[in-house]
Amino acid sequence: MNAIPISNKSFIKHQHECLFNICIAAFIEAHAVVRLNKYGVKKFKAITKNRPIVSKIEGDLYYFDWPELQLEEYFKRFGQDAIVIEPASLKEKIKKFYYYGLREYSK
Repeated sequence: MNAIPISNKSFIKHQHECLFNICIAAFIEAHAVVRLNKYGVKKFKAITKNRPIVSKIEGDLYYFDWPELQLEEYFKRFGQDAIVIEPASLKEKIKKFYYYGLREYSK
């Protein structure tokens, strides 16, 4: 059996580090606030798969203590009907998701 070349070893190490970071991110809870309009509330009630548990509701603001990656994947489907207020990192990820989607559809 041949040894793995140094360049491949560093690549494999990098891949393992990335996978580890993704796994960790999937379990780190974020304190999140999401504003839902009336259609967002309907979607929240209808889309039950991987729906996060609400910690508190104040008017149109929904509070969650849930892994950020799972919140991101769940609320991407809501479009303008759910606006992330915090954390800023989650808000930025969803903004980028829609920005790059719009850019591709605008070609």
